[in-house]
Amino acid sequence: MKTLSLGKPVLLLLFTLLLIALLYVGQTFLIPVGYALLLSIAMTPLARKFEQWGMGRGLAVTLCVILLLLLVVGIISVLSFRMVSLVQDFNDLQDQIFKRFDKVEAYITKLTHWSQERQVTYLKSQTSIILGTVSTYMQSLLTSAALSLVEFGLVLFYTFCLMYYRERFEQFILRIVPRKEQDTAKSVETEISNMTYQYLSGRLLVLLIQAAIYYVGFLLVDGPYPLFFAVLGGILNIVPYIGALVAGLLPLVLTLLTGSLFNVLGVAGVALANHLFESNYLTPKIVGAKIKINPLFTVFTVVIGELIWGIAGMILFIPMLGVVKIVCDSITELKPYGMLIGDESISEKKMIKKEKKERVET
Repeated sequence: MKTLSLGKPVLLLLFTLLLIALLYVGQTFLIPVGYALLLSIAMTPLARKFEQWGMGRGLAVTLCVILLLLLVVGIISVLSFRMVSLVQDFNDLQDQIFKRFDKVEAYITKLTHWSQERQVTYLKSQTSIILGTVSTYMQSLLTSAALSLVEFGLVLFYTFCLMYYRERFEQFILRIVPRKEQDTAKSVETEISNMTYQYLSGRLLVLLIQAAIYYVGFLLVDGPYPLFFAVLGGILNIVPYIGALVAGLLPLVLTLLTGSLFNVLGVAGVALANHLFESNYLTPKIVGAKIKINPLFTVFTVVIGELIWGIAGMILFIPMLGVVKIVCDSITELKPYGMLIGDESISEKKMIKKEKKERVET
């Protein structure tokens, strides 16, 4: 009678737990390195183009880092400028909010016979909870995305080094791999680089399209601060699922407090249409073809990433899982795990035939 061996699953579980512990303990060092890895892969094709034009590697990489810095400064400047306008209009917004609350109080009193004092106490408690949650999320997002000045400087430094010494890292990987596995290692390395670059470029294109839709849509329905919420919405959508929800809720809440019914329905319609267009067409067509992970494991990854690294984990863990899938697909013993987290449009019958063919060849 055969006994079921649990050695490999137990070792895999222990390795996973150890990896999670290391990621959590080393997040201060690993988060800037993670951002730098993604940025270096995204900008390497541009650096190679500069080198083809006759620039030295140091000058080409420096120019790429400067362009990255200008992009980040530009985004922060736009948000800061619009935030100043929002603060300047705060008194007018406050008056409109109080008028709206007076109407709501009168309606609730007529409907439920609650006193205004009781309503005010309840609304204050709920508003404090909601504002506290939104404030915490926004602070965490801005801290994670922009980092502190020191951490952002480290990201730029790491990005420069990874791009400048990229061939040395590639040779290091090939030298630690057995000679008979070097072709596979080269293939995996190329696939990871291509996947990461295509994922990031596709994600950037999706964010730009979404920001444009937000801006035009909010202008048409007379939504609040269309440029500010368009740029902020595009940035928030970096975080899968949750980012889209927050990007739509922020302008909707402000419109509920200050706008008319037409404005509320218009802003809600724009946010909903943009989210549906992104989730059902843009992401599957532009991004989905690059990193084939099924929605279940995408949500798992976002939740686990938030638990370990916060907002940074929600952003970085998706491409990291894509790398894990590529590695699993290239190793025979790990192919079932690659199939489990994958989302390839391939029938089960074809998958079985493919696996049988590979077993015969080996």
